Amino acid sequence: YGIQANISHYDNEVTELISDFQLGADFRGGPVTRTKVGEPLSSFFGRVVEGIFASEAEVAASASQGFPSNAAGVGRFKYRDINGDGTITDDDRAFIGSPHPDFTYGVNLSVGYKGFDISAFISGSQGNDIYNYTKIFTDFPTFTNTNRSTRVLDAWRPDNLGAALPRLSQQITNSETQPNSYFVEDGSFLRLKNLQIGYALPKQIVEKMGMDTFRFYVQGTNLFTITPFDGFDPELGPRGGSDNLTIGVDDNQYPTAQLFTFGLNLKF
Repeated sequence: YGIQANISHYDNEVTELISDFQLGADFRGGPVTRTKVGEPLSSFFGRVVEGIFASEAEVAASASQGFPSNAAGVGRFKYRDINGDGTITDDDRAFIGSPHPDFTYGVNLSVGYKGFDISAFISGSQGNDIYNYTKIFTDFPTFTNTNRSTRVLDAWRPDNLGAALPRLSQQITNSETQPNSYFVEDGSFLRLKNLQIGYALPKQIVEKMGMDTFRFYVQGTNLFTITPFDGFDPELGPRGGSDNLTIGVDDNQYPTAQLFTFGLNLKF
């Protein structure tokens, strides 16, 4: 048997820019990442969602969010008043997450018994955030009369005050699809990247066949993933493969494929 393991950690901080900050790719609602001196590269930037307004009195007692009436604010996102001026504006945006993990790791396991052998490779990431941009299509009426996630079943209602989503509507209100912390999720994961099970025929049988080795195996790739992330795949690369200012944003990226392989090793 054999066990090999590795763990990796890095610190990421921007130390110099030619401007105050650099924005990532532009999405519906605007860029969701901002790169600034003193912060990690491609940090998520937007409003901080503190909850959902449950009553007119709560709306009246909070910073103004531009509702035409207190009743119109009930069931809508409540944003944090970052600068304390009593009005929610773009000045109340803040850094709301980082795509950089606390650490990444990998484990290789192998065991053999007589003619059988098993090997497995497990990899993972811990502590990184993902901006789940796809939620603007699945959780909000970005396009009317289209499919929705089952998450909308947990939308705010008078009898569901602890809801995850604001009250359902036919139009986007209160800038709820603009960059905000609702879309930021824990992107940590553990994935079984590879599992292979093989069997080699006994040497005396193989020699009678005129060969040195006769081994067949079955292999699975990306068999399962354990993650709190709601999207298809937490293992994201830079957007488009090279956009290092838009790291950790899931904008309908195609998930990693699951593969099954059957093979035969022959040696003469």
